[in-house]
Amino acid sequence: MKSKKVAKETIYFDRDTYSKKLSFLAKGIMRIYDIDESGQEWNKVFLSPPSLVLGNPNFEEKSTHYVETISDCEVIELPIDLVKTHLKNYPETRELQSKLLLHLFEKKSKREYDFLTLNAKERYLKYLKEHSHIINEIPQFHIASYLGITSTQLSRINVSIKNQQM
Repeated sequence: MKSKKVAKETIYFDRDTYSKKLSFLAKGIMRIYDIDESGQEWNKVFLSPPSLVLGNPNFEEKSTHYVETISDCEVIELPIDLVKTHLKNYPETRELQSKLLLHLFEKKSKREYDFLTLNAKERYLKYLKEHSHIINEIPQFHIASYLGITSTQLSRINVSIKNQQM
């Protein structure tokens, strides 16, 4: 294991590349995102400590997403070959892997459910509640992308919320 500092706005994992490390976010904020055919970026997840940092939960395959630092970060890296060896030789490591995959699946399922059942304002209010510890550290355009809306729509939602509070 080694600790490594990673500067703000660094692509930590690039899509379509094989990862040589398994990482844990110790400090800072990262985002996992995709880019569509038109060049539009779509944020899938924001990571804050302690978080597992993966471009693809399947270590044997190429990264399916981009991972970028939003702030200066510190990560703890394990060589992927060491992880694979432990998964092969120690059954209890497989149990940990299963729990991590289940956790990722549950988070993804909840996010999909929110997109199906909540409107943009409700998704934003939920986001504010669940991410209050990092809300001021993430640029608004990234939050808008995460919510599946434009920055202009997010601005209108913010004005609406402020007007309701008055």
